[in-house]
Amino acid sequence: MGDQTYEVRVKVDFKENVAEIGLWSRNKSTVNYWGDDWNDLKRKYGVEKVVDLEMKFAEYTACPKVEEIAEIWKPFSGRMDLYEAWRLYNDSLQEAYMKAKTTEMECPDSVQVSSKYGRIACVYNGIAAGDLVPYPSQYENGCGVFLLRDTWKPMVDISRSKVSELPLIVLLAICGILSKHQMLDQPGLRWEGLGGWRNSTLKDWRKIKNSQPDMWLWKNQEYIFAEIKSMLQKPLRGVIANQLTLYGNSGYVVIHRYLIASFQDQYRLLINYEEGQTITFCEKDGHEPDEIYDLFPPMMFCMAASDQSRRYICCEDAFIRRGITADHPFIIWLLNNAAQLKQYYQRQFQQIVDCLCQKNAEEIMRECNDIRKQLTAFPEHHGVEVGSFPQLSKNDFWYIKEN
Repeated sequence: MGDQTYEVRVKVDFKENVAEIGLWSRNKSTVNYWGDDWNDLKRKYGVEKVVDLEMKFAEYTACPKVEEIAEIWKPFSGRMDLYEAWRLYNDSLQEAYMKAKTTEMECPDSVQVSSKYGRIACVYNGIAAGDLVPYPSQYENGCGVFLLRDTWKPMVDISRSKVSELPLIVLLAICGILSKHQMLDQPGLRWEGLGGWRNSTLKDWRKIKNSQPDMWLWKNQEYIFAEIKSMLQKPLRGVIANQLTLYGNSGYVVIHRYLIASFQDQYRLLINYEEGQTITFCEKDGHEPDEIYDLFPPMMFCMAASDQSRRYICCEDAFIRRGITADHPFIIWLLNNAAQLKQYYQRQFQQIVDCLCQKNAEEIMRECNDIRKQLTAFPEHHGVEVGSFPQLSKNDFWYIKEN
């Protein structure tokens, strides 16, 4: 209204085990919830003076200047701020409150369960399916309920109190909505407890392309995606909250996987370690995806921007690792042997992928060199070029402290 912006706030109270949802309007510029309201001014300064001010304010759509209402403002001058009085006046016009019990609204019981015990609950075809994040939130925008139906069916644990797995497209849609409402910023919000999505391949993520969630995300989160892309093109300056990395140590990890999949298909990516692990995005000549990466989860495979950068598999620190150098000798070997490894040595293949995404250089060296020994010892190699499996050393990794 005028130069004031209002939002609808929500509060859930419990009375006799029944949730009561309250909605009210609040000025977005309000800092102190317990300050004066318009009626308090009437008690402080007198009804007649405040009513005169009220009638004068009614002539304006934005806060007037002191000289424009000098005579009427005299009783208040020096005792309160004009803009604060203007805000309280507008708040009085917008004041509204409503409340209703969930039983009256025919809301699912999970609204009560989520608000009281957990953060984010799912309801499938009208039946509570359990919590996605079971820990209570300390934030007023920390709870939510998602109503799912038809093919968007969650899997639950034996107790039916917790969601154990969601279709990839559903999890992405949920994370997109949570991101829009600033709910992914909460400390401790993680998706590790949900099965399935971490091992989803680039090909699996590609199936979401042109779906309703895909189009909705690009429409509603485009500015965030642009910021992330811009950040990747700048030199790395250490750990930054919610930055895109392969490690995925925040509530944004699902969104980041989705973005990496989009970047991988849309661009030819170049990584430059000498410039601080910058990523350059080059438009592809053709529109066909690089099927060589389809057996892997989205991993930001990049070509080296220089001979020097080609020496490194990746950054040694998993927390700030932006990409994997696709033309490093070890990664060339991995890509060439991925199909055979995944078919005949699935455990070792997954171990290598997890190392590249989640572990520091020392652990990658140790585990990959151990896998090399294992494969060499097997009597049958099933077409895997074990003899050319490179031995990894510290020289295969980029150390930010040394650069």
